[in-house]
Amino acid sequence: MYWTVAAACKCNKIDKVYVATDSEQIRATLLEIQKNEPGAAFDKLEIVGRSAQSASDTASTESAMLEFAENYEFEHIVLIQATSPLLTEEDLNNGFEKYAEEDKKRKEAVDNHNKLDGLIFTIEKSIKDLGDKI
Repeated sequence: MYWTVAAACKCNKIDKVYVATDSEQIRATLLEIQKNEPGAAFDKLEIVGRSAQSASDTASTESAMLEFAENYEFEHIVLIQATSPLLTEEDLNNGFEKYAEEDKKRKEAVDNHNKLDGLIFTIEKSIKDLGDKI
């Protein structure tokens, strides 16, 4: 878990890192790491509780995310599971860059569609206004 949390905390695109757990051992370990790590490496870290229902062996990932969403304000949510110990801050930064590129492409497509709609409206209005003069 250390490496995954460290990668998230070091990622410059992530403002806050939440670890949701029902384990007192995990909570205590992370608090100890946060206290003893040099510098501000783990300043972004906040450990939050999980209900027994969302932390059970049969609970879905979605149930944990929905529970989190009900209790915390955020603009974007990124799920990083501790089962990815080889994840690096570079991986995360690259993922965010790719997401931003795709988001820009989607925005451009919407803008182009809106421009086309506006042009069609203008042409149809001009035809209607000119009527028999065409």
